[in-house]
Amino acid sequence: MPVSEIRGCSAAHLYANNQSDRRTDADPGPPSIGSLQELRDISDRRSERTVASQGNGVAGFRPGRQFKLISAWPAGNVGDGNQSTGIAGAIRRALVRANIAEPGNISSETLEITGSPDATKTEQLTAACETWLARLRDGEYEKVFFILSGSGDELASALGNMPTEKGFTTVFSGHQLSDDIKNADKLPSITALPKSSVTAEQQAALEPKTKLVLVSGVAHQLSDEKIAQTVTEYHAKGYRLLPEIDANTVAVILGGDAPDEAGHFQFFSENDARGLAKRIAQVELSERKGCRFIVTNGPRTGKFDLTGAECSPNPHRTEEVDQVTRAFVDELARFEGSDVHLFDFQFSQLPSAYLPLIDAFVQAGSNRGHIHVPGESISMVSEVTSVLSGVVIDEIPSMNASHRKHVEQVLGHSGADMLRIDGSLDIRASELRQANHDISAADVIAEAAVSHILQENT
Repeated sequence: MPVSEIRGCSAAHLYANNQSDRRTDADPGPPSIGSLQELRDISDRRSERTVASQGNGVAGFRPGRQFKLISAWPAGNVGDGNQSTGIAGAIRRALVRANIAEPGNISSETLEITGSPDATKTEQLTAACETWLARLRDGEYEKVFFILSGSGDELASALGNMPTEKGFTTVFSGHQLSDDIKNADKLPSITALPKSSVTAEQQAALEPKTKLVLVSGVAHQLSDEKIAQTVTEYHAKGYRLLPEIDANTVAVILGGDAPDEAGHFQFFSENDARGLAKRIAQVELSERKGCRFIVTNGPRTGKFDLTGAECSPNPHRTEEVDQVTRAFVDELARFEGSDVHLFDFQFSQLPSAYLPLIDAFVQAGSNRGHIHVPGESISMVSEVTSVLSGVVIDEIPSMNASHRKHVEQVLGHSGADMLRIDGSLDIRASELRQANHDISAADVIAEAAVSHILQENT
């Protein structure tokens, strides 16, 4: 059966219709900021002129003063970047909604934490925090929010070790309770985690160290505005159009390798990908003569080999389809009636097809098939179930205990089903065939951040 125009197989064939304007990082917003010297030299990308407030100010806040939001995450971690920038956007909205700041008085920066021979990730994070603290002390800002997503490398504890100072609010958001957070002596002002990943005993141990915010899923920046902006950018760059969406169209988002709470990776191998392809084909082709499969993947798909070493060069940076994705596509294409269209994730081809695919399924209404999301991505499960019904969560071997707890929670209150490794389709929410429109995790965290600064001024 055909595999239609696999993005990445041939650079000459594949990128003929793409434009030269390519990003090399995953953040679609302002460029990331790097060294301590660069941090000190940057000029704000938004106007920082003091403007007299036209509204009624909140007691304790000076009209026209500036607020700064810094979003930080480990370089290359797309999901963490979405979390951090999503929280920043929610805090911006909450500040305006609470009449604390005017939109023009709030500016943002992003920081991808890379590490280098000269500075570890922890040292870079600490240097960045010290820079923004200095600017706060100099009176340049009324309030500074430093928002970090991404565990490991003791980043959360480094943020927690920053001085407790009025006007400087630190926020950490993670997708699981990892060992570095459990073992930290100090944690940021606010620590947000999925409620499914924290036991009552662990909650009691964390609460003396931080304002603990337990949320459903994880924060993200998915909104109607974000989707529309990304779709516009995708089309403006001339990227390949998605095929027609109808009742015989099924979307599959492939997962990848993922760390457990101790930071050890669990893998989604080529054999695992072939097994998943068989299970999806059996479910989706059982009552159809044919099915159009739109497949996309992410930066963790096929990133590591089974020894735990990162594939070099990284296939998502070389315009080559990784072996795990290729194994999935080849297996899926073997089934009669299967028409496979692959949109391969490449860092040089951003924005990816992920949000245009979500948008196409939203626009299709009920005239489309399932959308499959990987159970090891708490971010994608949270995002997709917030805007779509008919979601199938695929169980794969790289899921850890936190992933499984979160998926069970989602199955309990959203319209999602689960395709188990044994091939069974777990349909436990047939009476809830609608997207999960609970208040978003980002908004919950933002309200905690605003409450924190209001308490400072009482």
